[in-house]
Amino acid sequence: PLRVEALTQRFMVFGKVSQDRERTEYITPKNNAVIKGCMISLGTYVKQDEELCLIQMSDGKEGSLKAPFDGVLIAQLAAPGEKVSPIKPVFALADLNSVGVNFDVYEKDAQLIKLGQEVRIHTQGDLQKTYKGKLVFISPRMDETSNTLRIKAVVDNEAQSVKLGMNVRGEVLVKSGDTQYLTVPIEAIQTVEGKSVVFVKEGADAFEAKEITIINQTHESAAIEGDIHPDEQVVVEGSFILKSKMLESEMGHGHSH
Repeated sequence: PLRVEALTQRFMVFGKVSQDRERTEYITPKNNAVIKGCMISLGTYVKQDEELCLIQMSDGKEGSLKAPFDGVLIAQLAAPGEKVSPIKPVFALADLNSVGVNFDVYEKDAQLIKLGQEVRIHTQGDLQKTYKGKLVFISPRMDETSNTLRIKAVVDNEAQSVKLGMNVRGEVLVKSGDTQYLTVPIEAIQTVEGKSVVFVKEGADAFEAKEITIINQTHESAAIEGDIHPDEQVVVEGSFILKSKMLESEMGHGHSH
């Protein structure tokens, strides 16, 4: 669990998956036409160049409308028998391999937000699955009613599991700059006689309590320094039990077996 890395702070946000207009295309005929029939229904995933509808042009010739890219049909705007044109579309096709997610950030966290930061989201239906993305938009003004700042992330969605309109829980990862620290999970640190220590594994059943100094910390991890090296194994789960055993045995040498 010892790592050399920039200290990363996370704060939670809640948001909703939105349609990304830049990744949506409205499918229209090149000229005025009448829809003869559609082979694909709303909500279907289609491949590039797949036929969607048969149409009859104004000159009597028949043709078809094809998907310009892989995507999901998210809207059907005309039915068989209706007249369509270059300005009256038949379908809206969305590339949902990535989706936009809008979040509202509280004013106290607004100064931590920067474009390009990593965002991780979880859907309400599967909190164990993590989807990663990046911040692509930060509103230039606060909402005066809610005192929140609107931000937007684009999140990977190759499995098409994240649906438009879903409510999601997210985490924004805020790094403490480029400085690299030796870090440990916060639960690995125990306090003994007013000093911060971690338990380092020295053998099958042998552990040593090493005093460390906390340079900085987040809710999850701490940047530390002391007589400790990145390749050493630090106890995370069970560190409190080791502390208790050490205090019970009143060992003055800092070792617990």
